[in-house]
Amino acid sequence: MADASRLVKAMQKASKIPENEKVDLVTGTVTSVNPLKIKTGKIELTESFLVLGALCKSTIIKIPKRDAYTHKHKIPQHTTEPAGTGPHTHVINEFYSEVALPDILLWRGLQVGDEVYMIRFSEGQKYYVLQRKEGIT
Repeated sequence: MADASRLVKAMQKASKIPENEKVDLVTGTVTSVNPLKIKTGKIELTESFLVLGALCKSTIIKIPKRDAYTHKHKIPQHTTEPAGTGPHTHVINEFYSEVALPDILLWRGLQVGDEVYMIRFSEGQKYYVLQRKEGIT
């Protein structure tokens, strides 16, 4: 019986979480990007109420240009068989080419119309914007 009464007391204690300590998962829709505004329910949140997570910020990985990606092409002089006018020679001088790797867009920033998941905390005074809803590009 002691275990059951402790379980009941623990459940009663858990159900009495103060309102200011509760955290809710809510959804919203981006209505403006600059300044950032997100509408959730009947209210529109401004930047002062929003904390953006990394998945909601534009993140670009820049690929540095390195000498390791530079290589040299050399095509030796070559004589071909006659093609109607007699043998002739092709010469291509040495040249260097660089393979330019593109930057990688890891995450794009928020755009108007994006639906997002947010965590409401601090008595509803702050919203942590987690990410865009899956399937929205």
